Amino acid sequence: VAIAPILLGSGEALFAGMDLPALGYACTEHVATPAATHVVLTRKA
Repeated sequence: VAIAPILLGSGEALFAGMDLPALGYACTEHVATPAATHVVLTRKA
């Protein structure tokens, strides 16, 4: 899923209000650049 602030104004908080750990997901990697933050979510087994 890609959300570009250039296209959507200030961006969209796609996962706001979701309890990802309760749904079985964890952030396993994140890389910040001047233009974006790349996040990898992995479902726990």
